[in-house]
Amino acid sequence: MTTPHPAERTRELLRTIAENLVRTRDAWLADLAADSLTAAGMEAAAADPVLRAAAERAFQASFLHWATTNLHNPGDRVPPDLGEEIVHIARDLIRRGLEDTALAAYRAGQARAFRLVVNMAFECTREPDELEDLLDVATWSISDFVESTVSRIMDMMRDERAEILRGSQPELRETVALVLDGAPITVQRAESRLGYRLEQEHTAVVVWSAEPDDFGRVDDIVEIFGKRRRARPLTVIPGASTKWVWVPGTEDIDREQLRSAVDPSGSVRVAVGGRATGVEGFRRSHLDAIAAQRMVARLDSPQRVVFFDEVQLVALMTSDAEGADQFVRQILGDLAHASRDIRETVLAFIEENGSVRRVADRLYAHRNTVVRRVARAETLLPRPLAENPVPVAAALQVLRWTRPGA
Repeated sequence: MTTPHPAERTRELLRTIAENLVRTRDAWLADLAADSLTAAGMEAAAADPVLRAAAERAFQASFLHWATTNLHNPGDRVPPDLGEEIVHIARDLIRRGLEDTALAAYRAGQARAFRLVVNMAFECTREPDELEDLLDVATWSISDFVESTVSRIMDMMRDERAEILRGSQPELRETVALVLDGAPITVQRAESRLGYRLEQEHTAVVVWSAEPDDFGRVDDIVEIFGKRRRARPLTVIPGASTKWVWVPGTEDIDREQLRSAVDPSGSVRVAVGGRATGVEGFRRSHLDAIAAQRMVARLDSPQRVVFFDEVQLVALMTSDAEGADQFVRQILGDLAHASRDIRETVLAFIEENGSVRRVADRLYAHRNTVVRRVARAETLLPRPLAENPVPVAAALQVLRWTRPGA
């Protein structure tokens, strides 16, 4: 498509569209980023909370740059703006072997932008000649911007690939991928390349942040797992702000210590798999940690530390979000809207087999307080607690992870 030379009226109309886009950006940027993540090939990025957050920031920054440029210089060529957000997602995609997804994602965002601009064009004018010229210029501008942006990103990815191939992490990631995929690599060969013994007990951990500048805080948490252990953990870096860790040994990770180390208001999160043995345990514990990570991301849970054995049932139940919500409403009734203290007391009451004394000790509450809370819950439940304890406990677990502070 040749570069158009828009008339002054076309520039005025395009500036009006750009003004509307900038003014209403909160209403359309999120949808545009979501459409980009539904592109074929973006499934892996969309499922990973770190990649998803980075991709959303990148797409939003790119298309807002297009709108802002046209606000000031309507109809002029919009140069790519490879800011910090673009650099981060490019690095993460190349490190995950997903570099081919960028083009498809930008194409999906481009289609969304086309629809948005066309709708706004018809709101600006219904004059056929003006519409024809306006849509011609807008189509050229968006297409040219996307093509040049993708071209620069692909160049950046090629440079990044060449850079990281000079480091040691590629061999670690490649070897871990072979082990996780069950590829025909001997245990001896894998252990030699990893510098880590597979025929032992290990606990897999995923430490990540959705913020691109939290590398230091991610590292601080990872260091915790190496303290006071005779064997060194294995650490692999699949992305710029994500680390996979395998902690060796038969000692369980101290849950309270880990939770106290992670800032509850920060962006760093931790998912911990179950302790397991051997090559299969290496694989299974990691998959459990990934499942816990994805559950937290899918539910947009504010929890910062999650252990797979605490959420396995919740992960299964919430794979169908609508069905999980319906289950909670049906089982809990008005208890779903009760205070957190009442809900936690009822859950503890079920888990302690109805022992008021043990619940009081566990929650540091007076026995009379426990009795009053359980009695209040009975008035809110659709069915008596004694007739339905397991479903009630399951529904309360879902709320614990989706609305812990409510």
